[in-house]
Amino acid sequence: FEWPVRLFSRVVAAVVDVCNGKMLYNATRGAITTAVRPDGRGSYEQELRPIYHDKSFWRTVGLLQFLYACNGLLKEKVVDGHGIRGPRISYQDFVLEGINKCHAHVEWEQWLQNPRSCPVDVLGVRRFHVSRSFRSLVAHSNLLPISFRRQCLLVD
Repeated sequence: FEWPVRLFSRVVAAVVDVCNGKMLYNATRGAITTAVRPDGRGSYEQELRPIYHDKSFWRTVGLLQFLYACNGLLKEKVVDGHGIRGPRISYQDFVLEGINKCHAHVEWEQWLQNPRSCPVDVLGVRRFHVSRSFRSLVAHSNLLPISFRRQCLLVD
């Protein structure tokens, strides 16, 4: 089964928009995200959470990493060099511009506290789990804007 490129692109854009929309701003200890939860009376409440404690944000990042990995899969095997190669959509479409709201030095320090932070091979795991090591913006460098990566390098 293969999704049409236009539909795949729209799904990626929706997931990127959810991630960008959840990131509000950066506090002195890291970014703040917003979440909506039921209040038990049939309504919903908005709450703020530190980004490292917001598992729903990191599940969405996991979904985006899954889509990113799927984007790079070959459409067909290429034996003679005449097959279709490359990503379905531009990798730039996966960049989370909302991360530019964060302070690179805060995120870099968070990464230094957990240097084993790394993205999970979402296509290779049997069951996806949002571990503590997964919850690091710097570990997901493929989703970071170039300007944010530059700021992290300057901090380092």
